[in-house]
Amino acid sequence: MEITSRPTLIDYLNDPSAADKAFKKLSGGAGNTGLEAELRQFSGRLDDNDISSISTDIGTGDSNLSLNKLKNMRDFYEQRVASELQELATQFGVTLPVSISNEDASWTVNNPADTQDAGIAKLQDYLDRDNRLSKQLQTLEQLSSTVELNQARENANALKKQDFSDEDIVDYLQTTRDNVFAENTLIIGQQSVQAKTMDLANKLYDAIK
Repeated sequence: MEITSRPTLIDYLNDPSAADKAFKKLSGGAGNTGLEAELRQFSGRLDDNDISSISTDIGTGDSNLSLNKLKNMRDFYEQRVASELQELATQFGVTLPVSISNEDASWTVNNPADTQDAGIAKLQDYLDRDNRLSKQLQTLEQLSSTVELNQARENANALKKQDFSDEDIVDYLQTTRDNVFAENTLIIGQQSVQAKTMDLANKLYDAIK
């Protein structure tokens, strides 16, 4: 039996105006009214920017989104978060790249030199006080994890077609899942903000092919 993928919709829009611009891009043009309706259903509930409240609603729901569209959503959201974080890094004099880790819904800026750094301290203070940005980072992390888990399911189908044993396939899926949920770090770079687990599913897949 083929291992089927049922992508989960993690709504990444935090304002209605952005949703309007994203509908056509994410739906792939005219004809996909289901996706547009799906996004509109949730975007209207985001006036208070409370992304986490809708994640519960859609976390276990079915979605027509393909893996490619999930990746597009992650990339679109990442660009918006990256722009703000890179501006803050410049403002505070933080040298990039720098990583931040999520512990109990609180983001910690990791100091690679483990020394007193005024810029990192300022960025840390900003993240501590800005709940809106913290929630956006949590959504990016969650969306990145969703992409990796769905990529793993797609790769599992490929392994099945290559006659890998069920035991090997289950082990691959479990290893990917364990690593995705064990890692909670985002890396802020000059051009992007990416989860440390970026492309993990494919790396593990390549290692066993």
